[in-house]
Amino acid sequence: MLQIQGAIAEYERALLGERFRRGKLQKAREGHFIGGRAPYGYRYIPKRDGVPGHLVVDETESELVRMLYGWLIEERMSVRQILKRLNEGPWLPRSGSSRWSASVVHHILSDPVYSGTAYANRYRYVPPEKPRPRGPRSGENTSRKLRAKEEWISIPVVPIIDEETRRLAQEQLERNAKLSFRNNKKYSYLLRCLLSCQSCGLAMFGMTYKATERQPERRYYQCHGKDPIMSAREHKCIQRPAKAHELEQSVWEHIKGLLRDPERLLAQFEEFACSASDKSEEDAEQEKFDGHIKRLLNAWCEL
Repeated sequence: MLQIQGAIAEYERALLGERFRRGKLQKAREGHFIGGRAPYGYRYIPKRDGVPGHLVVDETESELVRMLYGWLIEERMSVRQILKRLNEGPWLPRSGSSRWSASVVHHILSDPVYSGTAYANRYRYVPPEKPRPRGPRSGENTSRKLRAKEEWISIPVVPIIDEETRRLAQEQLERNAKLSFRNNKKYSYLLRCLLSCQSCGLAMFGMTYKATERQPERRYYQCHGKDPIMSAREHKCIQRPAKAHELEQSVWEHIKGLLRDPERLLAQFEEFACSASDKSEEDAEQEKFDGHIKRLLNAWCEL
């Protein structure tokens, strides 16, 4: 009976999800704005007196949106440079945090809603290519992929910028992407995307100083925490940059030693496996404790 009840519950959940999806699509076709929250620069007005839910321009936030587009197009700044100027200035994000994030800035500069058109049904959810082994949403379709443009549902909104400004902004973003350090093929770093700082835990990246008359070319691995504006931290990381040649040579010698000694390699793998299992047990206990605290708080609020 328990298995039958579980199967019926799963089937009912799937039916409810499909009904919610069809209802949202129908609302979008009728002109309702569909979204979890209003984009930066807008305020959401819920459905009232037969008028569908829609977006209205927030004058204070819209001025900053236009300013960001001006920095991008007129001054040809990158998202990193815009982020630095925002975090150094008096502007604060909607969340109330003292720091802006790169994802928020890039979303403002690339979202078509600011030119007068919002879209629903743009994405479909698929299983992730690298699923997490455990967690509250493990095993679910948590990755997004764009649908064909013919399936998108357009929703008209009040524009903050014109279409020409949006076109110029997209061209500048494409130009910035081509010049980004991610596409740097000139310098090779053996430990790229593999190092993290011992002091603050942030990722480390490669940095090269060109040769001069007095000194030869120098390569280092530097912590992202050296820039407190980009890392959204109050203090700069105190970790000194590591010399790339010495660090790469040390790591490579260690790898060669492991390959020459299979027993040592197996012992190191077993050590990693044991540490990972211990960490998983600690995470499970922490989640159990957090859930217990949450239930106690909910019971206290009900009283």
